Amino acid sequence: MSPNIGTRHICHLPAETLVLVFSHLDYRDIIALQKSCRRFHCSIRDSAELRYTVALAAAGLCREGVYGDLTSAEMLDKLRRHEEAWLAMQCTECIVLKTRPGERLTVPSNPLIWESSSQGKSRLRLFYANSRLCNTAQHEWEIDIDNWSIFSYIFNLEHDLLVVQTSDIPRPRFHFLSLSTGDPHPKVHLQHLVESDHVLFGHLLTRRYLVLPSDSGKQTVVDWQTGQHITHVMCNYYSLGFLNDDHLLVLPPPQQEAGPCILVYRLRPGPVAVVLAFGLPSFTVGHSMEDCTVKCAPYRSYSLPQFPHADYVSNDPSDALITIGISEYNATPSFEVVLHARALLAYLPVVTISHAPVFIQWESWGVTRSHISLAIPPPRIGWRDNCIFGSRRIAIRPRRRPGDDVLVADVWDYNSRRIARARVLQKDVPASNRRWAVRSSDSVNGIWSKDGPLVTRLPHIKTEMPLPEELQNRRPEDISLYMNDNCVIAYTDQVDGAPSVAYTLVF
Repeated sequence: MSPNIGTRHICHLPAETLVLVFSHLDYRDIIALQKSCRRFHCSIRDSAELRYTVALAAAGLCREGVYGDLTSAEMLDKLRRHEEAWLAMQCTECIVLKTRPGERLTVPSNPLIWESSSQGKSRLRLFYANSRLCNTAQHEWEIDIDNWSIFSYIFNLEHDLLVVQTSDIPRPRFHFLSLSTGDPHPKVHLQHLVESDHVLFGHLLTRRYLVLPSDSGKQTVVDWQTGQHITHVMCNYYSLGFLNDDHLLVLPPPQQEAGPCILVYRLRPGPVAVVLAFGLPSFTVGHSMEDCTVKCAPYRSYSLPQFPHADYVSNDPSDALITIGISEYNATPSFEVVLHARALLAYLPVVTISHAPVFIQWESWGVTRSHISLAIPPPRIGWRDNCIFGSRRIAIRPRRRPGDDVLVADVWDYNSRRIARARVLQKDVPASNRRWAVRSSDSVNGIWSKDGPLVTRLPHIKTEMPLPEELQNRRPEDISLYMNDNCVIAYTDQVDGAPSVAYTLVF
């Protein structure tokens, strides 16, 4: 074949030949080719196999890794079983885990993490729940943290990374370890990171960046692999999150004159700058936003060396949620704004054209791209981000269902593919025979400057999940709920401000 062959030569090949060639590409290349010319677009559109490849990749199923030997039909079957399980919300097993003497539950996720300290030696105990959907076995292991005095820690399962912050005086240290073994992480080129500021509990961690919080309101963003300083941001620590790997999401102090809004910082390519500002609903006279938080859902599959064959069907790689908590100081109710990260990312091309920060009013973006609902504060600061995973979220408190008084959890799903499928199903399944419903809009009353209730029109599926018998006799306020890739976790029995019992409801 001529080395100078180009697109104009390939376009003359028969459609069957193009499909055969394209079938050896991954979904990213297929999408790129689909946009390159009309001939390629038509060939891909007319091939069921290529369309399935792209559609399955959008659901987290691609021919990389564990799915390399599966056909599209087998992957479709996996996707069907997974989505039916989450639509029915019927757990197959309830695993009850309790703290040991001297331990405390510190992370409401999967794996669950207990922290303990005895004879000056700190230890983390981890429990990963089994799942027939994700093809993972139950696993439990421990990590000894040498002789460090742990102040806080955070982990990233995608990169098998555990970051431990010590309470050393006068300067805390950040140690980077492998979550599966406790050994120094091989991808980190610095043994530890020293930060001079006094720090608060917790930090944010992504594929590339680590946020070091400060009690002075100055949040430091660093590259955790190299230790390179990226930028400083002035805001409350819990008012900061990552829109994607290159853009930071910040809720500025609520007392600003411009009113409540979301700022988007571009981290790469430099220099660091504010590129977008999205307005939020304004308040009536005499009211203001006194407390605000940003929580970004994990959108990558869980992956650890202990589970090399685990299925990755659980994630929604292009449908990660962002939740923004809004409330007045010591006032109820508080509100939660839910939106897709891609809804904000879609405005980035506007910045490229304008070469200046762009402000977008709430009425222009928020009404159709967000969902506002009443919210209940979590029992511990920083735990609200464990109420969302992919494009699903769960209410942090269960409620008694009117009529039969059954204790149920409310779960919302904002994935457009699943919403379209549910709309078809609800035509054939009577409302009395299902615990879910598709909603096209919602409204909340409150202290908004707009007359009447505030209406948002982001479609979603709302599902009622009955809790197991072990929890039915408890009060709703005694239970806090969280979700992740393959289960729902219910925490109960508070001891010294921390739960001591975890019910892992596996699908």
